Amino acid sequence: MSAPAASRSTSALPWEARLEDLVRSFTRTWLLLIRSPNAFYERMARHGGMGEPFAFMAACVKIATAAVLVQLLVVGIAAPGSPLVAWFPGSGRPSSFGFNMTAALLLLPPLCALGCGLDCLVLGAAARLLGGAGSRGAGVEAYFSVFAYACGALLIAVVPGAVVVALPWFVVLGYVGLRRAVGLPRGTAVGVLVGALVVWGVVCGLLYLLVV
Repeated sequence: MSAPAASRSTSALPWEARLEDLVRSFTRTWLLLIRSPNAFYERMARHGGMGEPFAFMAACVKIATAAVLVQLLVVGIAAPGSPLVAWFPGSGRPSSFGFNMTAALLLLPPLCALGCGLDCLVLGAAARLLGGAGSRGAGVEAYFSVFAYACGALLIAVVPGAVVVALPWFVVLGYVGLRRAVGLPRGTAVGVLVGALVVWGVVCGLLYLLVV
């Protein structure tokens, strides 16, 4: 490997450089995101496609979804009448609840990952329209990457009861990404983030009305 190529590899995110095995690259990338989001987004690739950010996001969402479902399964078995699981099909019958939860464990994680990918694409496109290229010459893929990697916050949901922290932390990481990876000024980053979330909410609302 040439010196320039080696330099790029060592300065890239572990998940993007992929110099180690998959699990170690994922773990190191997630820890960097949570511990040092500023450094994380400085190192994030702004060009080169959406594949790596999407794969990272999908892994985080699948693990988080499975963890939340397992927590609900435990609560449903220990306390069948709990309001936490009362909404779930078969919650009043332990055997039906267990079967439905098992099916959910197989189906929901990949579906949630796909849904989050579409969410990040909408957020990224809206933010690009609102914020422009920034000082880093960012395109839609850079904006998408910001939000896709921010989904790493959802992995906090593996800790029981911590799911309420995940969404606020996602917003914080999105803001940091807009500042560091895209190069938007502080006030602009806040406005773009709020605007993108509003656009995302409108799109989701329209889709809901069309489906329902």
